[in-house]
Amino acid sequence: MLRFLLVATALLAASAAPAGGTGGENSLTPGGAHAKLDGKGHMKPDGKFMLNSEMPKDDSKDPRLIHWMSEMRGNSMPVCNSTAMCWDSRACEHESHALGWTGRTDVSNGWHVCFDVIKPKTAACRVVSIGLGGEFEFEDEMTKLGCEVHAFDPTVELQEKHRAHAKANGWTFHPIGLAGSSGAVTDGSGNVYGHLDASSMLPLQDIFALSFPDTPKNIDYVKVDCEGCEWAALAHVKKTSPDLLKNVKQLAFEIHMTPSYGVPAASDMTLALDFIEDSGFSIFRTFQNIGARRDRNKVPRFLHDAGWTMRVPNYMNDSTAVPCCAEVHWVKR
Repeated sequence: MLRFLLVATALLAASAAPAGGTGGENSLTPGGAHAKLDGKGHMKPDGKFMLNSEMPKDDSKDPRLIHWMSEMRGNSMPVCNSTAMCWDSRACEHESHALGWTGRTDVSNGWHVCFDVIKPKTAACRVVSIGLGGEFEFEDEMTKLGCEVHAFDPTVELQEKHRAHAKANGWTFHPIGLAGSSGAVTDGSGNVYGHLDASSMLPLQDIFALSFPDTPKNIDYVKVDCEGCEWAALAHVKKTSPDLLKNVKQLAFEIHMTPSYGVPAASDMTLALDFIEDSGFSIFRTFQNIGARRDRNKVPRFLHDAGWTMRVPNYMNDSTAVPCCAEVHWVKR
């Protein structure tokens, strides 16, 4: 579950992705079965795996695409548990408990902090959190650790709730969304949480500068859960500010891979994920999120064929569902 918005712009997808807060993916229901496809690759009536005919026809044999599907699936991780969560203590030896979604047994139970690099008790700790969707446990817990937290979510209907909770718990809320460029969203656009204000969308470098104007490139922890906005945002950063992540110590993203969130072509996916890796990050934890019924089993066929399938066992006890998303934690090497 992860929250926030941005519009997956024409930079990356044929249609705009719904932007918004977090949480939609965790509306969990029993999984489906593998689809039966006809000779043209289209889903037969009794199948549940969708090949969206409007998606890019990408080569599932692209070695970088196969690499990233494997990494996000946790294939290189030495430990995986029964919920389809995998981690590597070699990349992060001292890790927090999950922050957020306390008591939920059907999801990954939140975001993690790598204390190898985040040291809130002994050094300044600056956090940018993109995507709320009415849930605040991560922001509250990071504030309790001693971090300065700036959180962003442009959902109009949730602004007062977000603002009041932030004020009462010691962190700063901004009614702003993440986008590939300023004004990338059409006024009145929406997501499962509500409507967006087109005037309140900013690229990542502007969000950093708004949060910490004196040290915009010295952010410690960046969390992004924005219902597909990550693709256009990362492409824009790579193009316009390639050193933006140079001093960031930890990243946590929900990576969306279904058409409803504006999944891009394979080349754009690998460009964005390679950019994170080239910025000096390694994955230390990943979790496959099966997703809400509307998104489950609906990844483009080229991603499925490149290796994006559900780990077994998993928290749904479903060996056939194709997950919509991956919650990925990176730490600076």
